[in-house]
Amino acid sequence: MTQLALLLALHLVAAAPPAPVGLLRPVEGRAFEARLLQVDAGWQMRFRKMAAQATEDAVTMPAAEIVSWGAMRETPLRAQLVLADGGLLVADVLKLDKERLQVDSALLGALGLPLECVQGILFQPPALPHARDLLARQLADRKDAAGRTLDADRLILANGDQLQGTIIALDDRSVHLERGSQLVRVELARLAALAFNPLLVSEPPARGLRALVGLRDGSRLSVDALSMDGSRAVLSVAAGTLLRHPAAAIAAMIAVLFVLPAIAQALPDSWRNPVTEFWPTQAGGQIATVYHSAHTLQPWPGFGVMCLFVAIVYAIAWTLLDRRDA
Repeated sequence: MTQLALLLALHLVAAAPPAPVGLLRPVEGRAFEARLLQVDAGWQMRFRKMAAQATEDAVTMPAAEIVSWGAMRETPLRAQLVLADGGLLVADVLKLDKERLQVDSALLGALGLPLECVQGILFQPPALPHARDLLARQLADRKDAAGRTLDADRLILANGDQLQGTIIALDDRSVHLERGSQLVRVELARLAALAFNPLLVSEPPARGLRALVGLRDGSRLSVDALSMDGSRAVLSVAAGTLLRHPAAAIAAMIAVLFVLPAIAQALPDSWRNPVTEFWPTQAGGQIATVYHSAHTLQPWPGFGVMCLFVAIVYAIAWTLLDRRDA
């Protein structure tokens, strides 16, 4: 699939006000005012036309046929994280914890971001958008002005000077930079920006359609999957939150769905029957079964067992997310 930069300005809120209205610019045809109603997992976007002379009230369009909808909010003059995928996250920096950057977003809450996903931080972004964009581009530079490869962290001071080395500590007041045998402490008030070692930043592969989603706090996040209904977006994070790595999460789900039930068939009857009866996937499947074999639960009790299992997994995932990544 071709890659397309689709701009969306979403105003994420806790309550559920009427869906926002914005100017929709299609790849072909004239732009028109529309209210965004829904985005499904296949990037089909449903709008309601607002023009009085519109011949049809609602319209569904694939995202690949849309240039943009809505308008991005201006980013505030406060700390901003420049992400490896081109996104921008408005958040206060709390501390550097091993290989994770702990930040606090007014919209998204406390987050722990892997360092390889962050190009750098704008501590004092310029008021002019053009100057701010130029500073953000410096954080993504892989070569210096002389053409040499950059292989260290960089501190860009407010007066324009730069210091290179290895960042060993960072909190909400200062940053500690190791330069050979010298340890330098710099107050954040003196920094314009900070760039992490570009050799350690992992840029995500370009695959399929990507959208640049603007949030109400000025953040702009690059996403390759989006599902939205009205003013709310719903994400499923339980398995990935527990195991952190997508491959491990997928392997765990395959084991739960297929491998472990198959192994249970080789156990003695005294073990196999309880496993067959109460294993969540087996129990939940009874609600869609007409004929029930021996040692299986009735449909609704089986469905309840499956729901209890899911609730337990989500509770553990939420607890780990709160303790480990907050």
